[in-house]
Amino acid sequence: MEKIRKIFKRYLKGKATPAQQQQVDDWYQRLGEQKQVNLTGSDEKLLEEKIWQRIEPQLQPRHQVRSLYFYLKVAASIVVVAGAGLWLGMDKLKPGNASAQLNYQEYVTGIGQRRQLTLGDSSVIILNAASKLRVYDGYDTLRRIDLVEGEAFFDVHHNPKAPFYVHTGNVTTRVLGTAFDIKAYKKLNKLSVSVLRGKVRVYDTEHDLAMLIKQQRVTYNLLTGKSDVQTFGEDVTAWRDGKLLFKDYDFNEVALAMENYYGVKVIAADKRVTKGRYTATMPNALTAEKAAEVLASIHHLKIKHRRDTIEFSR
Repeated sequence: MEKIRKIFKRYLKGKATPAQQQQVDDWYQRLGEQKQVNLTGSDEKLLEEKIWQRIEPQLQPRHQVRSLYFYLKVAASIVVVAGAGLWLGMDKLKPGNASAQLNYQEYVTGIGQRRQLTLGDSSVIILNAASKLRVYDGYDTLRRIDLVEGEAFFDVHHNPKAPFYVHTGNVTTRVLGTAFDIKAYKKLNKLSVSVLRGKVRVYDTEHDLAMLIKQQRVTYNLLTGKSDVQTFGEDVTAWRDGKLLFKDYDFNEVALAMENYYGVKVIAADKRVTKGRYTATMPNALTAEKAAEVLASIHHLKIKHRRDTIEFSR
C-alpha cells in the first residue's frame, strides 16, 4: 500500500515515470468502467471536499490545483470509492451514509432584516437582508456552509486541521481562519468575496479564481465566467451597521439594495439611468422616500413615487 501511495504522489506532482503514469491511467480507466452511483450534487461536493482535504497537504503549492479536479470528479462519481479510500483514508465516507451527513439547518432573513449566528466552533456569521444560508450537520468535522442567496459576513475561528468552506453555486471559498464578506444575490448575476482579515482562496469547478489577502475583493461574473481582483472600501462593511452605502454601483445594485432594505420596488424610466454609476450614503434613519431623494439630489435625477414603487429618471 505504501508503494501505491508513493506512485500517486509522484503522479500528482508530475514526477511519475512513464510506466507509473500508465499504471495510474489504467486504474482510473477501470474505475470509469465500474457501476455508477447516483449521488446528488451536494453528496458529490461533500465527497470532493473530503478527498481534497486528504490530497492538498501532499502537494507542492498551487500550480498543481487545476490538474486535480478531473480526479476529484472521478473519485466522487464511482461506487468503488474503496480503492481510492485505501489511499485517501476515505472509508468512512460511503455513498450509503453520505446523505445522512448532508442534513442541514437553514437560516433566512427577510426584507430589512439582519441576523447573527454563532457556530459551535465560535465562528460568527452575520446575514444581510433577503439572504438564505445552510449550516450542515457534522460541522465540527467538515466546516461546510452554503450561501444559497444574498450576502453574509463570516468571522471564522482558526483551525488548521479543519478548513472552512462556503459554497455559492459553483464557486467555493476556502479559509482556515479569517474574516470575509460574500455577496451573491442572484439578480445581480455576479458574486464577490471581500477579505477583511487573513487569506482566502476562491475557486470554481475548473480553476482558481483568486488567492485574496486583506482589503482585496474578487468579483466573479456568473454569465461570462470572468473574474477580477481589486481593493475595496467601506461599502463592503456598511450594511452591518444598518447603512446603505453605494460606491460606484451600477443601477441594478442600487435598486436591489434599496428593495432589500426598504421593501420597495425601484425602477429606471430610461437607459440613461440604468447606464449610470452611483455613489451615496444613506443613514439608517431615512425612509425609502427620503433615501431616494438623497440619491436623486446627488446624481441629478428625478423621482416619482407610486405606492410601493420608486421610479428614477433624467
